[in-house]
Amino acid sequence: MRLGFYDSGLGGLSVLKAFIERFGNKFSYLYYGDSANAPYGDKSPEQLISLMKNIFEYMQEQEVDIVVSACNTSSMYLQDIDQDDYPFEILSLFAVMKKFFDSYQASLPIALLATQASINSKRYLNWGVEIFPVACPRIVPFMESGHLESAKLAFDEYLSTVPAEIKTIIIGCTHYSFLVDDDHRQKYNFLDPAEIIANQFADSIYADQSFMQKANAADELDLNFHFTKADQSYVQTAQSLLAV
Repeated sequence: MRLGFYDSGLGGLSVLKAFIERFGNKFSYLYYGDSANAPYGDKSPEQLISLMKNIFEYMQEQEVDIVVSACNTSSMYLQDIDQDDYPFEILSLFAVMKKFFDSYQASLPIALLATQASINSKRYLNWGVEIFPVACPRIVPFMESGHLESAKLAFDEYLSTVPAEIKTIIIGCTHYSFLVDDDHRQKYNFLDPAEIIANQFADSIYADQSFMQKANAADELDLNFHFTKADQSYVQTAQSLLAV
């Protein structure tokens, strides 16, 4: 059983990491980082849809069984693609968060830190909770260029714009998961889609016995990467972030 993950670059590794930590070598993993077109946060809906179709064609060629959208920005527009065109199921971070909030009780607004494209889409309004949106356009370019310390500083700057009464933060871009540290967690409750989608996968698809009959654990972790643009430094950054 092969699971495919995709993102604009490094961010989706946080989702892949959550799955590997949860399921280990029960699956084969393929990660597609579209680093040649990063960041996705400044792309139009039409561009995002076109990029996703290219990714899904690649996943089909690689005979992936399930595709996990490990990019919040593009997943906002998955509903605009006819998923019946592909032989695999596509798990959407956006849909996962919608399901999560169906049973979430919030008495105060929740801050959403996300890319400009995600904020512009306003599709997070469908989650049914009061959202305070914060666009964070500088973080992904910093991370994709290997400037992680600059990304952390930018993350802190964006966090500082959140009203003091808000204590719950949605990590609205999978890149940001790598920037949350213990000091942040002491101040805020973070809702991380990487953890949420891994949990929902475990509770639904993974719990399906007919599905699990197709899974076959290997002796070693079967993990492959495909970056559309990457030098040795970029690959080293990816390996450092994944650290499994």
